[in-house]
Amino acid sequence: MAVVPQTNSRIADASISWEGSCDEDITGWDKTKEFVCANFATDNTPHSGTNNNTFKMQWRRAAGTFADVGEDTEICWGTDTDLVNNNIIGTHPSECITPVQFVQETEGDNLLTQVTKIDSGNTMEMQWALGFGSGAQDNQEYELQLVSITDSLTAICSCSITTAEGAPVEFEWGGILKYYNGESWIECPSSNFKVYLNSAWTICPSSNFKIYRNDPSMSAPGWFPIRFQG
Repeated sequence: MAVVPQTNSRIADASISWEGSCDEDITGWDKTKEFVCANFATDNTPHSGTNNNTFKMQWRRAAGTFADVGEDTEICWGTDTDLVNNNIIGTHPSECITPVQFVQETEGDNLLTQVTKIDSGNTMEMQWALGFGSGAQDNQEYELQLVSITDSLTAICSCSITTAEGAPVEFEWGGILKYYNGESWIECPSSNFKVYLNSAWTICPSSNFKIYRNDPSMSAPGWFPIRFQG
């Protein structure tokens, strides 16, 4: 018999304010902010119950391969939430499974060893401090998995978390503006060449014209002549 991980889960922010309902996927998450994942394990031993079981969390990009949460993995362990490592609490339960015998917190690593016994047939709630490492992707759905190291059992958490869209990537180019008069390219005089910008016509000096590109596939920015044929 074992302490069996459950799929039920819920996401909260770093101050343990619940972001959605139980088992609800969370989207648009700012990856600079840490979060808390609540999940569960139930003791199915027939008599006195167990203690000293050890658990860990794993992550993956949706439909990918699970890997252990680490210090700087795409989903990493958190260090700046309201959780206290190995604390047993009676507040902020996620209420995805009720009742629970106790809630145990973990922060600053990826191991949780239960510090009190689960009575036979009862459930413990675990709350994990998590965040996003330097390699985390924008607009990416991540899934989590609870692993019982003691009993070699796993349960994929019912809710996922998707990061927000990233800021546009801007590249800057500049050069001399020219127009083609049918025979040759002529430099555009700064005194009479205008562009339509922000609902108004604005003089465009040929000496410092810049164009902004939002194209991540391009190489590093460089200065190139800009020519318009007309």
